[in-house]
Amino acid sequence: MWIGASLLLLAAAGLIALKALSYGPAAEAEEALRAADVEVEQTDSFIAFVPTGDRKSPSVLLYPGALVDERSYAPLALELSRRGYPAYLIRMPLDLAVLGGSRADGVLDSARDGSFVIGGHSLGGVMAARYAAEHPDRLAGVFFLASYPDPKGDLNGSGLKALSVFATNDEVMDRGDWGQAKRWLPPDTAYVPIEGGNHAGFGAYGEQRGDGKSTLPAGAQARHTAEAMAAWLESLP
Repeated sequence: MWIGASLLLLAAAGLIALKALSYGPAAEAEEALRAADVEVEQTDSFIAFVPTGDRKSPSVLLYPGALVDERSYAPLALELSRRGYPAYLIRMPLDLAVLGGSRADGVLDSARDGSFVIGGHSLGGVMAARYAAEHPDRLAGVFFLASYPDPKGDLNGSGLKALSVFATNDEVMDRGDWGQAKRWLPPDTAYVPIEGGNHAGFGAYGEQRGDGKSTLPAGAQARHTAEAMAAWLESLP
């Protein structure tokens, strides 16, 4: 009995510690969630940003970085939806994509038509690649934001297109591992640098421990990333 109670206390302490390390949405993310020029739908599984005008295809599924609240990517999702692309921010257990790698199923299973790409920021991109490697028939491509695949996310031979967006002042992502991981990406992968951007700039959750300083104005990295993604999305068959 005492052992069980102790384990419960340890688990609770662990959850509290994780919550303390998590990054919540900054003011600009909260503002994006209230945007009036797109439809914003919040469910238990995702947050959808849907264009109110003509919609383009494919739709975008985004896995958040480790310990980052999915709402932090609202500015990027808003920029994509303003360009005509529906964007879904996938909610993760304890803000950890490693605990919810199959969460894309919830959107894909309910979709009646249209194509999708999947990707994510940092650890989210790793888990998105794993999902894509297991379900290439459900997707049109994979994108990475300050991220790269691991062996379980090997996309060679998958028939999927890939995009890698990285920031020049990012001091969180390991550049050596990023370079080595190119072996698991298709040869025609598109690489786009965000000059002056940093790791945390792909979201809106404040400064991240160990990151470099961004030299970009507030919101600029989200716009540049959306522009790079939109150009890639338009090139997909």
